[in-house]
Amino acid sequence: MPESRNRKKTKKKKKPEPKWASFERVVAAIHLASSEGAEVMWNEKIEGREFDVSIKFKHGYSKESH
Repeated sequence: MPESRNRKKTKKKKKPEPKWASFERVVAAIHLASSEGAEVMWNEKIEGREFDVSIKFKHGYSKESH
């Protein structure tokens, strides 16, 4: 076998993502969900627990008439 096939591939280490970049991705995801009809709630209590942000989606068909 050629020597190049026996070598293990080394993974390049990624630089840690800056905190602002991950925050921007979260904000973009919330905005996208909201624009697609999801309900975005802030500081919502669900079953006695408080959440900073919750996003509720409707899937499937509704029995409500339009």
